[in-house]
Amino acid sequence: MSCTFPGLRFSMLGQLQVWRGLTETTISQPQRRAVLAVLLLRRDSLVSVEELIDAIWGAHPPPSARTVLHTHIHHLRRTLRNINAGSEAIRRVGGQYRLELPSCPVDVDSFRRLASFSAVRRAEGQYERALRDMRAALGLWRGHALEDVPGPWAGRHRAALTAEYLTATAARLSLELRLGTSGDHVSELRTLVLEHPLDERFRELLMLAQHQAGLDRQALDTYRQAQRYLAAELGIDPGPSLRRMRQRIRAAASVRSRTTTPTASLPVPRQLPAVQPYFHGRERELDAAEDSVRTASTNTPVIAVLGPPGIGKTSFVTALAHRLSAGYPDGQLFAQVHGSVTPRAEGRVMRALDSLLSALGVSVHASTGGVQARAAQLRGVLSSRRLILVVDDVRDADEARAFLPGIGSCVVLVTARGDLASLAVREGAARLPLRPLTQADACAFLRHRIGHRRTAAEPEAVSLLAGMCHGVPAQLARVAAYAVVHPDLTLTEMLRDAVPALLQPRVVDDVSTWSPGASLTTGPGHFRYFRRDFDAAHTGQSEAS
Repeated sequence: MSCTFPGLRFSMLGQLQVWRGLTETTISQPQRRAVLAVLLLRRDSLVSVEELIDAIWGAHPPPSARTVLHTHIHHLRRTLRNINAGSEAIRRVGGQYRLELPSCPVDVDSFRRLASFSAVRRAEGQYERALRDMRAALGLWRGHALEDVPGPWAGRHRAALTAEYLTATAARLSLELRLGTSGDHVSELRTLVLEHPLDERFRELLMLAQHQAGLDRQALDTYRQAQRYLAAELGIDPGPSLRRMRQRIRAAASVRSRTTTPTASLPVPRQLPAVQPYFHGRERELDAAEDSVRTASTNTPVIAVLGPPGIGKTSFVTALAHRLSAGYPDGQLFAQVHGSVTPRAEGRVMRALDSLLSALGVSVHASTGGVQARAAQLRGVLSSRRLILVVDDVRDADEARAFLPGIGSCVVLVTARGDLASLAVREGAARLPLRPLTQADACAFLRHRIGHRRTAAEPEAVSLLAGMCHGVPAQLARVAAYAVVHPDLTLTEMLRDAVPALLQPRVVDDVSTWSPGASLTTGPGHFRYFRRDFDAAHTGQSEAS
């Protein structure tokens, strides 16, 4: 049913407001606002005169209560008629009143509807959508509900709506902690605990936020504070949910105590290479990857960056890790597995794991057993860290799994030539196949590397050079490097004499048979076929990535 009064809407999650489009109509008399608030929350239902009197004055109305009430009703009717060009909204039926505003927006209803949608989507496992709905619901609040409405009725409903707001806030924080979204959750929850000390939900969420931030000692202190406060105020112990959180944190702390050194002496690795100066043209992919990390349904998101050699996977994850580093204070690790150049061998995975453990303060000689033992030891160390782990050039999903954390708040960036499909299915990794650069980005790449003055003199040559490289960063870098070390050559002379040899295919004649993980040529012919296969994959016609 459409609204009988188009453009009319009401707000009660803050001061009581009446809007028609962008124009607000002020209800200046406080008791009149109380009458309107009752009729709004009971709209399309009959409300007796006695109920309205009780809402305004409670158990002790003045002798003139009925007369004053009828005056308020009269003024409200006139106000709503003026807003709606003579349409009648308040009707009297016998000795009762009814506000007839079918389907006109009221922010209380919108808040409850969005909160309900969020609960359903959370139950279905759609955590990102659930968080968006809950944030939208809470965004409707502009202060305390019915802030400027007097009377005992408003006081009761204000308390009830505040309880709904706190429930929604707890749900929002729980989703944010589950998804690992950015934000100072510890500070926000400390404030909520101070404002609502008897609400165990906020103490439990504070413990979880502290645990995820690696502050287990503070989390256990939070439990002890709750224990003392509840005993003093109510003579009770913390509830079962709070006790379970304490047990969970104690168990995690016990595991960490067996695998790590004390927090004060933990090293903070800074192993990221510098972002390559010629890295260019990947802003859209960087934004998509960053969004995947921010909205991941786990505290340990995994981003798998895929593509053939020369497409720029390592440069991309390096740039992405630098962009994310501010949110991961425990450092950055960089492991090169060499899966594409060395046959499958447990030894090279073990060496990469030992390198990571050493950077995290674990003595290499203490790393006993095979890959699985080292992987378990790495998971134990990472459980107390919030860092970025780059695992470069794995051969397949099984090799990638050896480096994945268990619990904790790390982000893992993996590169591979294969498709890593099972890593997406089992571990929920987000796959990001890299495309060749566009012609415009390829030209910008060359201008940046060769120099703007030199390229501005030969724009057509720059365009031809970019086209011959087919958007492949490694090819572009090779051409640009040749130009830089031969400053006396014009770009047109390079096109004629040097570039064909630089870009000669080297390995495979029929690159159309390439599949993920195969040995690949880096010549222009290969990448022409790669672009065709890549586009087909994104339209559902091929699995090549």
